[in-house]
Amino acid sequence: MKKILLKNLRILDLKSQKTVKSSILIKNEIIEEIFHPGSEPKIEAQTMDFKGLTAFPGLIDSHTHFKLKLGNGKYNSDDFVSGSKACIAGGITTFIDFTNGEEKNPIKDIDSRIKEAENSLCDYSLHAVLKGFENFEDLETRLLKIKEKGINSVKIFTTYKNRGLMSPEEKIAHILDIAAKNDIVVCVHAEDDSLINYNIVKNKKNYKKIEFHNVIRDEFSENYAVSKILKLNEKFNAKIYFVHVSSAKSLNTIMEYKNKGFEVYAETCPQYLGLNEEIYKKKDNFLYTFTPPVRSRKNQKNMLSEISQFDVFATDSCAFNISDKIINKKDVTRIPMGVASSQIMFPFLYTLGVKKGKLSLFRLMELTAFNPAKIFSISKKGEIKKGYYADIFVFDPDESFMVRAEELFHKSDYSVFEGLKLYGKTKAVFLRGALAYLNGNLFENNGKFLG
Repeated sequence: MKKILLKNLRILDLKSQKTVKSSILIKNEIIEEIFHPGSEPKIEAQTMDFKGLTAFPGLIDSHTHFKLKLGNGKYNSDDFVSGSKACIAGGITTFIDFTNGEEKNPIKDIDSRIKEAENSLCDYSLHAVLKGFENFEDLETRLLKIKEKGINSVKIFTTYKNRGLMSPEEKIAHILDIAAKNDIVVCVHAEDDSLINYNIVKNKKNYKKIEFHNVIRDEFSENYAVSKILKLNEKFNAKIYFVHVSSAKSLNTIMEYKNKGFEVYAETCPQYLGLNEEIYKKKDNFLYTFTPPVRSRKNQKNMLSEISQFDVFATDSCAFNISDKIINKKDVTRIPMGVASSQIMFPFLYTLGVKKGKLSLFRLMELTAFNPAKIFSISKKGEIKKGYYADIFVFDPDESFMVRAEELFHKSDYSVFEGLKLYGKTKAVFLRGALAYLNGNLFENNGKFLG
């Protein structure tokens, strides 16, 4: 492959915390050199001028659900092609999805998921879902096989016992013990199942109503589950990563442990910053269904004010169509949970965070690229750096657009953020040196599994 020179970009230097006008020389898949404009030697290269635009390292969405299995032959609406297209259009060059966790053989479980994702347009990794493992004789052997496959994170649940997903506390202790000894990150869906069941009994006449979604799965059930996991982990000191944190109180508890020296991380998602419990009063409230639910307006305000305290901003993107949700709109327990959001991850946080002075541009880069690469051991990604993969996301910080579901690549015929004005429009994306997106046009490159 010939060389490509990307000229006149503004890039961020994390060490100096300064924005530097630079040009990036790409050879094959790698950043060969970074120059200040005007200092480039004479190079035979394809040249692209991005004057006035800013470049981030390719973003990493560390929490997606593409081709999520719902039952026999049933899946959510985004497959790995549409999901990865949405990622690329939003500046994301790498995503981390999940295994199904249904195979006794962990390698078979991973390989089957890689097969499903073989047509992805961007790079990807996986979190290994642990469920039903009470039947496995040697959990440590299983986890080591997962790590040998190039996956260094597992996911556990403190809820959904009725779906076979919840891990009992003694098994969680076992996982934390093994994970701590083998440098494995434990991703936790934290909601307390017992409290949720108590809330169901307490509200037995109303628990199926969407208006009661955030009452049944209340904020305390998350706070309590987070606190229990962190207290238990005092014994083991494993790396803990809490997915989709919906509560500022939960964040504060996580920060307390972080300040004590524990390696614990908090992830949040667009819905918890952009929405609050008033959505459950809307006529089309069935479209705003995901778990955990959103909280009070006060909590939303606190989440926004403390956004810089989070470690990662991801999406939990899980696309559905209106028809998937409306058929069970009178029973929230049967509505498939999730909304599509990977494509708007960056402009959403740029608009609500950077534009409103709640987040520096440097912190935004850490939340969406540098930190997930570091936490999940994604090598040569997360920075614009000599010798790293040429994953480059070029955006216009001043150009705005309106969110329109019909203009997104997600296979979802609605968006919970429809009509929202966002800044930070994607202008170009490079995946390992190959042009993947330019001014609205998407080029179909081959992504790869980062094992």
